[in-house]
Amino acid sequence: MSEIAAAEQILQRWQRFEFGDPGFPTAREISQTGRRPGENIRDHTWIGARAMRGSDWEGVKWLR
Repeated sequence: MSEIAAAEQILQRWQRFEFGDPGFPTAREISQTGRRPGENIRDHTWIGARAMRGSDWEGVKWLR
């Protein structure tokens, strides 16, 4: 799957679900979008890493 297609899937989920719903994309999912197996941030770049780099966001992790 191309990086653009992977990003479009994440955007569709973002539009379809509300924050907190199980289908809403997580920050980790966004950051890993377009990453190919074996790629690391030191030597490679992909669309999700570029989208998250330099961004400000707040997250919630519920502990049970």
